[in-house]
Amino acid sequence: HLDGKRIIALGATPLNDERDALVIGLANVLIVRDVGKAYQLFRIEVPDGLSSLSVAYNKILIGGNCSVLALNANDGSEAYWTVAGDEVRAVALLNAKYSVIGSNDQAIRLLRYEDPVAQVTETDQVIALTRIADQSYAFGLANGTIGVYKASSRLWRIKSKHTLNSLLSVQGKTLASGWSDGSLSVRDVGTGAVMWRSHMDYSIAALVLADFAGKGTSQIVACDVFGNCMGLAMDEMSSNQVHQLEKRRVQLQTEVRRLKQEVRHTKHGSPRVSARLELMNSNTLTLVLDTKSSDHNIISALVLDPDSNILPQSIGAWPSQPAPTLNIPLLPQKLIAANLKIQAQIIAQNVQSLIEIEFPLPRFCRFVACTSNSLQVPAVRFQLSNISLHTLSDWLETSFVHLSAVNDHQKMKFLRGEPVSYVSTAGGDDLVPGEFLSIEAHTQSDHLQISIYTKRLAIAADIVQELCDNLSIRELESVADPQLFNLRPLLQEVDCKPSLQSYNTADLESLRVQLMDSIDLFDFDTVQYRLDKLASMNKEAINYHNERLKQYECYQSAITKLNLLIQRAANLRNGQSKATLITDARNILKPLLTNNDDSSSRLVSRIEFDQVSESLLNLLCQGSSESS
Repeated sequence: HLDGKRIIALGATPLNDERDALVIGLANVLIVRDVGKAYQLFRIEVPDGLSSLSVAYNKILIGGNCSVLALNANDGSEAYWTVAGDEVRAVALLNAKYSVIGSNDQAIRLLRYEDPVAQVTETDQVIALTRIADQSYAFGLANGTIGVYKASSRLWRIKSKHTLNSLLSVQGKTLASGWSDGSLSVRDVGTGAVMWRSHMDYSIAALVLADFAGKGTSQIVACDVFGNCMGLAMDEMSSNQVHQLEKRRVQLQTEVRRLKQEVRHTKHGSPRVSARLELMNSNTLTLVLDTKSSDHNIISALVLDPDSNILPQSIGAWPSQPAPTLNIPLLPQKLIAANLKIQAQIIAQNVQSLIEIEFPLPRFCRFVACTSNSLQVPAVRFQLSNISLHTLSDWLETSFVHLSAVNDHQKMKFLRGEPVSYVSTAGGDDLVPGEFLSIEAHTQSDHLQISIYTKRLAIAADIVQELCDNLSIRELESVADPQLFNLRPLLQEVDCKPSLQSYNTADLESLRVQLMDSIDLFDFDTVQYRLDKLASMNKEAINYHNERLKQYECYQSAITKLNLLIQRAANLRNGQSKATLITDARNILKPLLTNNDDSSSRLVSRIEFDQVSESLLNLLCQGSSESS
């Protein structure tokens, strides 16, 4: 019995001594029970919270608030721990070494033990992951998208207007998905082709692989929200006629569009549209479409973002009078590379044409090159070997927005060893328009000394990681400015653990018994008195539990922020130094995160707190817990 506590996730696993175990995940507790004898094997407190879990290969993988914890299934001992970019809502063990995690920051990370191997960014929060094969996995997003990755290469992806409720890999060959409208689809894992479709009357709650008919063979079992079950035999899904018809339909539609374009352009020639970025209207990034001809005017344009979800929605523009140029304001929601699809309707000599072009947005599209900067202290400094200034300059040109008016000037400055500056534009995240960023590089003997000037830790971490990925830098150590972290107030929040003491209900129970006695004796004056007193005590108990809930939510929020801070500090490095920083930070924080005292008080003494704060700050800045 769990005393009414909400179950977050369930799992099952065989143990080494041929017993089976049931794994129960609560909000901040993991319980493992023997299935046959129904007694508790062990209970583990999870300070970072529990949002998801996966049980396989004798391990229990737990996703929490910006962290991932792996435990040995036999005894509950910690195997490894690492940080993530946001709340981890989906985890899956691929084999004994590799796992994959998905979080609310729309990132999917492939891990080898605690070390990140690959990372991809999707278009919405990751809510489901399931193993297909070693380093191959399927994913599901909150916006109804499902797909398959092999390491960091996406094999396919489709999107539905319904909500995904369950995702199941069947023998590594097909992928079954259950949806909120009751539909069930089975797709080929290699191509995404539909192999089978079915439907239930109500929303599907879960999919499992089991011998539903008792014939010794496994079937896909779908269960809806009212408990109705439906089994699908594997041999019923061999037909691929639906896939062949869908493929033929797409081919015919493409051919029809091509023929229509040829008819329109036979007499009047094919119009052309170019696209470029400009900065207009108080730091607003603007896409400028230009036909470069007075004979071809733009009637309307539609900007689509089908892959990255970097724009809040598709953008349409209709000028009051058709003209050769059209300005479309962009408000990027995040800092990722994107490939926009632009559809422009052109009119020439009363003949309308639809032109489709693609336009790439750079990784840091919110930052546009400028000529001024007020930042004086570098946020992070590091050295690069075997990288030339020209190579670094080319990376900057493809990763940031450079306007034609300042591009050549900025490049010459950078090659002379002077800092190049950028200013942030309007967008949808917490990055304020008008913030400055500078990058400086100069040669020292046989290496480059790089300095990044910014007030935001997240920006500095993203630049370092993007630089390492693009220039194939496997190992990187850096030194950071302490003002980036603002660590001490955050540690003070973590240091105050919420009270674990339950409200004393003995007096309430005693008063309830006395009230029932008074009712039996028809002593109505006493009944009224005790009812009033019982109502007062109930109100006091509710207030007590509300206060406990508020303390717990503040504590969990502080844990989330702290784990995110460690993750971003680790991203200022790469390779072994990145992994070492995460491990050392975990060890330094253990006095704050592990405590069995039931009182609501400071967990460590003032001297210990100062030592933890100083050691952690030095680790985040220098990459080492030793004093510099």
